[in-house]
Parts: sequence; C-alpha cells; structure tokens
Amino acid sequence: MPRRIAPVLLAFAAWLPATFVASGALATQEPPKVVMKPAAPEGTPTVAPPAVEATEPVELKRQTYSFVDTFSAATPRLGQYARWTNPVCVTVQGLPPDQAAQIKARVEEVAKGVGVRVQGKGCGPNIEVKFSAQPQGFLDQVAATHEDMLGYWHRRDRDTLKVVSRPIQAWYRTATLGAGGTSGSAFAFVDGGGGAASAVPEGTVGAQATGEIIDDPDERAPTGCGNSRFSSCLKSVFDHVLIMVDTNAVQAAPAGLVADYVAMLAMAQPQSLDGCNALKSVIDIYARGCAGREPPDGLTRADVAFLTALYKIDLEAKKLSQETDISNRMSDMLLKANASDRLATWGRASKTSAAK
Repeated sequence: MPRRIAPVLLAFAAWLPATFVASGALATQEPPKVVMKPAAPEGTPTVAPPAVEATEPVELKRQTYSFVDTFSAATPRLGQYARWTNPVCVTVQGLPPDQAAQIKARVEEVAKGVGVRVQGKGCGPNIEVKFSAQPQGFLDQVAATHEDMLGYWHRRDRDTLKVVSRPIQAWYRTATLGAGGTSGSAFAFVDGGGGAASAVPEGTVGAQATGEIIDDPDERAPTGCGNSRFSSCLKSVFDHVLIMVDTNAVQAAPAGLVADYVAMLAMAQPQSLDGCNALKSVIDIYARGCAGREPPDGLTRADVAFLTALYKIDLEAKKLSQETDISNRMSDMLLKANASDRLATWGRASKTSAAK
C-alpha cells in the first residue's frame, strides 16, 4: 500500500463539522419539529450494538468487508459499484446563501479529497441538493417533469420510487462506460436515434454506441467481455445525483453534520439508510437500526477509508473483486492511521468550537 495513504487519511480526519458549528442548526422559518434521530419503529431493537473498530488485522478486515457488503449498492445494470469519473458540479437550493455555500463547499471538499475534479461557476449541475419543508411536493414535480432524475427504474416502480421517506434521501442516475472510452468497441449494437442516451449519429442503424450510456431498463444493455471472471470491460459511473433534505426533519442537526451526510450520499450510493454496521458511519444518525447507538459527529474513520478506497478501485472489475479491493484498502488504511493523533485533533477541534 502506498505510504501516502496514511497522510491522506489523516487529512480527511479534519473534515469534521467543527468549521460549521458556529453557524448552528440549519436556518428555516419554522421551529424544530423532529429530533435528529427518529424513534425506532416497533419491532426494532432500541439499542444497537456499539461499533468498536478492531485492532487485530483479521478482525478488522472482517469488519471492513462487512461494511462494504452491507453499505454499498451495486448498479442494477452491471452489478458493480459506481463512482464519479467526470468532474462534478454542485448546486444547493433552499437555504440562505451563506449556508448553501457552506454545504456546497463541504461536498466539493470531500470530492476533491478523493480525487474528483470540481467544475467552476456556470457549470451544468450533476449533484443537486435541494432543501425544502415540502420535499414530497418537489419530488412529485421532478417525477412529472424530469423523471430521468429518479435514476434506473421500471415503470411499475415509478410511484414508489418518488416517495420521500427519509430526512435526507438521494436518487442516482448511473451510466455505463465502455472500456474503449469513446471508441464504443465494448458496446452492443443499437439503433441510432440521436437521443441523449446514445452517441450514435442520427439515422445510423446497427452502429455501436459510444461514450456513456445512461442506464435504463427500457433500453438495450451494452455488452462487454462477459466471459471474463474478473472484468466486465465496462464501467458503472454516476451521471447525476439528486439529494433531497427535509428541513423540518433536520432542524436539530448542526449544519456541518448535515453537510457530511449529504457529501457521503453525493460520493457513494448506499444500499439502505436504515441499517447499522459494525463500523460507524455518518449514515447512522438517521438509521432506525442504529437507535440507541451514540451518533457520529460527521464523516467517520470508516467513511473516509471507504470513500478513499472506492475511488481507487478498478471500475471494470466485477463486484466481488471490487468488494475485496475496497475492504483490503480500508483495513490497511485504518490499521496504519494513528488513532491517538486523530483523537487529539478531534478533541482540539471540539474544544475550539465549544469556546466559540
């Protein structure tokens, strides 16, 4: 493992929301209505087991593998883990300008930290964060006018998919990229219609598609080297992420904590927002399965290691290989990180924030 990984992880540790504490909770015109952690539904244990990071390599690797296996969602088209390959353009709406700028800056900071380029002013947004006291009304409008922003779905699932059921929720539009980039050599033959999902010249029939193809169950799937045990010769990538934040439900949360939650959703797609893993994650704060566990202050060590590893894996590898690679990288980074220095840094940040 390259020696630079440990310093990178230490740098990520400073990503905690101390810089946002001064701004307090998110400003809205309505009084707090919902506590940060909702009560567990009937039948869910009231106290989750504590998340203790193992110090032994074998046990830690088991924990990191479990984290990847239960946290990460594979794309429905290829069954791989997706990430950003194109530069991101972040927009935040529904907050006062200063707070919107803080959330935007945090997402961009996390993106840069994992090696994703950030576009400048005037770019076309591909990470859109919307704060609203009426999130369902906004999603209904999205479904009616820009249903592609809901991501990959079958017609029978549209009305279910658009339901806002979480304080913070995300919808992912993924795409498939051939191994040859714009050569199109890895794609199946498709009919050219000049649509946004195909780069084939209009009127061309039987030519291979080029570039990124938006994942859509109603379109023919691209093909790769399906006979390979290790590689698909295709890549799953993010094309657009829509994140909805219910301002009524996050009133009690510091802006920095919300920013870290949003940043995690912007950079990686979780399977569920309700699970509770052996390693802490910022996603735990609204997870019903984590009721009773002490919530994290922001991005955790596991989150940082996961994101760092995700953005280093081979995107053409099949899911099992990607899963193993991420797990190994995570355990190596966590083992090599200097825990005492990190805790001291966090402690200083907390004392500084409290003093303000």
